[in-house]
Amino acid sequence: MIKKNEKGFTLVEALIVVVIIGVIAAVAIPKFLDARESANTEVCRSNLATLNTLISEWETKNSATISGDDFDAILADAAKFPDGPPTCPTNGGSYTLGANGRAECEDAIDGHTIVPAGG
Repeated sequence: MIKKNEKGFTLVEALIVVVIIGVIAAVAIPKFLDARESANTEVCRSNLATLNTLISEWETKNSATISGDDFDAILADAAKFPDGPPTCPTNGGSYTLGANGRAECEDAIDGHTIVPAGG
């Protein structure tokens, strides 16, 4: 017997709330994942810009084209990178010196390839 003064939610009301939460999650989760991927891409581009600035600085200071060993020395410089060499935030890949003398992030994991414009 149901009393009129009882408080609480009916099963239908609870199911409606669950459905609404499910719909919100179905919309929000993909948007969040896209935003995270976009942020990681921008961090990677920022890392590349920093590395390419350091390459240009090295080439200007030494009046020479940078080599792979010199690039590795830049990455190992604790004054420039106190927390260690930068890594790609998407998959932890490392940055390399490309054939064009610019830093590149070309890690095949997840099809992730970023080369900065003009690089």
